[in-house]
Amino acid sequence: MTVEKYIRLAGVFDPQGDKVEMIAILICELFDKTEDEVDNLTKKQFIKLSGKVGDEMKSATVKPLSPILEFAAFDKINFGHFVDTMHFMKMGEIDSIPHIACSIWDNKLPYKDKLSQIMQMEAYEVIPFVTEYMEAFAQLIESYPVLFAPVEEDEKKSVFIENFGWIFAAKRIAEHQIITLDQAFELPVVQALNALAYLKSEQEYLEEVMR
Repeated sequence: MTVEKYIRLAGVFDPQGDKVEMIAILICELFDKTEDEVDNLTKKQFIKLSGKVGDEMKSATVKPLSPILEFAAFDKINFGHFVDTMHFMKMGEIDSIPHIACSIWDNKLPYKDKLSQIMQMEAYEVIPFVTEYMEAFAQLIESYPVLFAPVEEDEKKSVFIENFGWIFAAKRIAEHQIITLDQAFELPVVQALNALAYLKSEQEYLEEVMR
């Protein structure tokens, strides 16, 4: 199963929807069957194919013994990777997978070429690595509550921050570290987030002093 097919199938999954209908759609997609062919399956055949669907989806999440692609180790990612991931996460948990994979894939190809290759790779060559990366990413976010505290429902971000917030953050880091903007994006992610945490705490302290 390719990454492209995995994403299409995963997009069908709806824990709140009709499970039989959902499995029927997955059988159509995975085994290239028509709706009529699935409707005409016996109960035994349907159950058997349902099990194969589960096996196929599960196999896509198991790491291969000899990976083909070389993804950046999480402790080696830079602030640019971090910003890319925050941007791609807006696409949703499933649709963001190939884009995040492109960001952390150690390859100098143009982005569109990388994305095209990722989509045609076997899912097990990509999915488990992106999943592992996102689990570590979530832990990183949780370790910086000063930067990523939950936003109140009535508290809205400005259009500028929504669209250019991370560029603005990188610019502040660059000014604080006395480096270029490009160099700020190349900083190790922990160093960059530590700088942002300091700058935010400093701003809050100065505002308190000025009251």
